[in-house]
Amino acid sequence: MWFESPNNFDDEFDSALPISNTLSLLEIETILRVSTKINFETTLGRENSIKKTITAFKNGDIKQSEFLTGYLKFHSKNNIGITCFSKQKDIRILWALYADKGRGVCFKDVDFFRDIEVIKYEEELPTLKLDINNMSDYLKKNYTIKHSEWNTQKEIRLFRHYV
Repeated sequence: MWFESPNNFDDEFDSALPISNTLSLLEIETILRVSTKINFETTLGRENSIKKTITAFKNGDIKQSEFLTGYLKFHSKNNIGITCFSKQKDIRILWALYADKGRGVCFKDVDFFRDIEVIKYEEELPTLKLDINNMSDYLKKNYTIKHSEWNTQKEIRLFRHYV
């Protein structure tokens, strides 16, 4: 089964909901510590990266919105994979575009999968508040809300977390 990074989805707004809040330097450092622990092999590399980024924030060289967007894209690329399904078995465009030109498979009982989520379709995409103490809820919302123009897909997603 193929698990794709949400960074490679064909809808540029899919899994990229805006973030509404401003974080303190301590909260940013917490995010950096979690991220660098996952993505750096050496303690020295982690500490150097954290110091460099915090200094850039203090100097105004990095805007918080750009940092958070970049961080989430980097984290998603390296740590999250998603397989998408549809509740509708007869949408030809989905079979043509996403199921290897119709050579994909159809599962009769998707409830077999453990970590599967039904996509919510909304007329206006919400702005999410990033809560560093509950990243899994934030990420789940970010990856399970799409614009209503995609609602014919009746999509459900299976998640694989690499860390």
